[in-house]
Amino acid sequence: ADCIATAASMLESIGVANKSKLLLNTLGGRESRGAYIQALADYFESFKSSLSHDSLARLERGSVLRILDSKDATDCEICTGAPSIQSFLTLSDAKYWDQLQGLLSARGIQFVVDHSLVRGLDYYEQACFEFVSSQGVVDDTERSDQPALVQSTVLAGGRDHLFNHPLGAGIGWAMGLERIASMVALPVQHEVWPLTVGCVVGGN
Repeated sequence: ADCIATAASMLESIGVANKSKLLLNTLGGRESRGAYIQALADYFESFKSSLSHDSLARLERGSVLRILDSKDATDCEICTGAPSIQSFLTLSDAKYWDQLQGLLSARGIQFVVDHSLVRGLDYYEQACFEFVSSQGVVDDTERSDQPALVQSTVLAGGRDHLFNHPLGAGIGWAMGLERIASMVALPVQHEVWPLTVGCVVGGN
């Protein structure tokens, strides 16, 4: 919650908070995620003949979570009937998810739960989030003759757990400077603003 609040505060300070909205989802822990991935694989298997080329490739290599992120019209329709991770959360994961939403609400941070918001890499777990522009942009990355009008991600992050790494779990976010710059009304005379960055590293 602190990480998300910091991102929200930063967007507020540069004047783009009112031009974006926060999308939030949970991927659960290792047990919840594993059960959910298997359920998705079983579900999408029955639609193999209808999936787009990219989504079929994702299914065959086991990256089924990425299918939920497809912009293909047929894929999107298929995904509306896909299982929700809410049905696969363990008690501890469900408690974590409820607490996160409660903490954000208590801070007055508005968000929209989006169950299609995913991270395709195995080391992501629990919360994932994106601040997206409220102004649509054209996306022509999917194989389509008519590109779709989609939301533009301004800032995205999540929690990861590097199981075999000495640093263990962590959380953070990254942002697209070009997209943020396009949302900010820049002055005619560009100024050089001082920037102070702090870094804290913990360890034994």
